[in-house]
Amino acid sequence: MLAGVAAAAVLAAGCGRAAPSGGGAAAAPSASSQPSEQPLGSSWQLGGAYTGPVPPVQGLPSPAGGVRFAPETDSKGYTEQVTVRVGAPLHFSIPQVLEDCYTAYPDQRGDLDPGMYVVPIQAITTNHTNQEAPAWDPAITAEDASGNPVTITDALHMTWGDGKCRMDVYQVMPRGGQATLSGYIGPATASQLADTWLRINGRRFKLTTIEPHRTASWLVAHS
Repeated sequence: MLAGVAAAAVLAAGCGRAAPSGGGAAAAPSASSQPSEQPLGSSWQLGGAYTGPVPPVQGLPSPAGGVRFAPETDSKGYTEQVTVRVGAPLHFSIPQVLEDCYTAYPDQRGDLDPGMYVVPIQAITTNHTNQEAPAWDPAITAEDASGNPVTITDALHMTWGDGKCRMDVYQVMPRGGQATLSGYIGPATASQLADTWLRINGRRFKLTTIEPHRTASWLVAHS
């Protein structure tokens, strides 16, 4: 588990740049430590269907944004960097396994109730330790402006990049390696998502401020 709070930077969607957030600036990492971006030419239609591999092993398709924290060292001496990425609100053909990796029906997909959406979320950990290191569990929750909980996949029920359940596997990264957990924010209405705040490792970010502009505008327009 992450030992403390580090500076964070909001990721410019799809371009890998980092712009300072209000909580302090973090230097953009080198290309070798960048999280995987979406495959060239791939995209999700806002409010549309979940398409592509489960979990999205090549990164979240466009539009996507997120927050990158500065590298941090825990009490045992492991140095790791956490990046959280969020994708487009989706409604159709939603894979159940990303809502709960411990489901008895990992291959099941379904449409959500009318007016409900999920926002895919990924937590990417990069190992900056000069040896193997266990991947930290991200501390991520979602809430509305009043502090009421918004549904989000619990870290233990998120899915590793190889499709295995976090509850079953304790991931060990090689030197310079990465580990990726995938899940959802929601199901929730567009209005609820437009008003959602993420609390990531003790820091609070409004979802619409870390999403690309067109995603934030879509959520507001459909609220």
